[in-house]
Amino acid sequence: MYTILPLIKRLKAKKKISQREANYSINQAERQQYFNKFTSRPMWQLKIFVFFHNILYNFLSFLNIGEEMIVVAKKVA
Repeated sequence: MYTILPLIKRLKAKKKISQREANYSINQAERQQYFNKFTSRPMWQLKIFVFFHNILYNFLSFLNIGEEMIVVAKKVA
C-alpha cells in the first residue's frame, strides 16, 4: 500500500514531480491516514483486493519481477 501512495500523489500533483520527491514529501501522518482510509472499506472489498493482489504478486514473482528483501543480522553472543 505504501508503494502505491507516492504514485497516487505524483499523479494528482498539478506540478510534475519525480517519484523520489513524492515519496520524500509523504510524512507519517499522511501514510497513516491513507492506511485508515483504505482499511475502513467493507470486508468484501478488502477480500477482493487481497485476491487480485495475490494473483498479481504471484504472476510477477513467476516472471522474477519485484522487490527483493535481504535480511542481514549479526549474532550477539
